[in-house]
Amino acid sequence: MASSAANVLLTHQQRVCRLYKKAIRHLQWWYVDRIEFRYQAVLMRSRFDESKEEKDIKLANKLLEAGEHEFWKRQHPQPYIFIDSPGGSRYERNIPSHEWVLDYWHPSEKARYPTYFAKREKRLADETARFKELVDEEAKLVEQGKISPPPLSLTPDDTDRYYVPK
Repeated sequence: MASSAANVLLTHQQRVCRLYKKAIRHLQWWYVDRIEFRYQAVLMRSRFDESKEEKDIKLANKLLEAGEHEFWKRQHPQPYIFIDSPGGSRYERNIPSHEWVLDYWHPSEKARYPTYFAKREKRLADETARFKELVDEEAKLVEQGKISPPPLSLTPDDTDRYYVPK
């Protein structure tokens, strides 16, 4: 509902869009007949469009809260969960392994796939060369004073600006 911590991080527009999408999805599960579903979806869209141009943010928030409450009361008791979505029967099954695993293959295993590993070695060499170009380009920009150099040691304040793997 509206008091959850996740809603604090969302804008009003995002909350309205998510409410609309959830409402349409649940309508789809309530009305199996496509024609009846489309009719109900058009009615739902018209309800959202009625208050689309609301300028008073307090009234808009009240309408949104009422809509979320109504959705909560009228949601489908057994919503369809897509198989790859969280809660689905195939969620996070057979996750592809990371590419670095291939670095530990024995040469006899790599010999079975010579074309793939030749292309992979070329791609890795290209990526390494491109990375070196980017590092050199960044060093030139630092020398010219166009960007500031990255800090030698990161403080807790710097973790917001730089990616620091844990």
